Amino acid sequence: SRVYSAVLLATPLLVFLLNRNWPFGGFGDYDAFYYLGLFLHYRHYQLLRSGYPGERLAGILPGYALLHTFGAVYGTLALHWLCIYASSFSLFSIVRRFSGARAGFLAAFALTIHPYFLAANAMDYVMGGCIAYCLIAFALLVRSASARGAARWILLFLAGISWAAVLYT
Repeated sequence: SRVYSAVLLATPLLVFLLNRNWPFGGFGDYDAFYYLGLFLHYRHYQLLRSGYPGERLAGILPGYALLHTFGAVYGTLALHWLCIYASSFSLFSIVRRFSGARAGFLAAFALTIHPYFLAANAMDYVMGGCIAYCLIAFALLVRSASARGAARWILLFLAGISWAAVLYT
């Protein structure tokens, strides 16, 4: 299981080394640049044009926090990698529970290198975050099935929060 985790941790880095442009994709997609602007200048965008994109706080706040903490380039990388890691390890957890560690690894690895998944995480639109929140919610639900007592209710509560983030984003 440690080897699987190490490979899943290294895969986004290897993809980045092969193509350093993929985390900065989304060219030609106005919405991705609008969300990048919200990450950088949320208050100004809300004054100029408030609307539903600015209300997607579950998708905006992580980007805002990371870009203001690490800068535009490194914050963008951190955001995209965080979504990829959350998605791939959540899927690994789900499939491992039902089919074993090898199947979980193969599913998570296939997701991590899939071109459409990389494209969803390459732009600053909310799709990458939605995928991550959704898989986190499912992983917490699967985990809650075997938990007992208060731990079960905490996992269900966290799954509900994650699912609300999917719907709200």
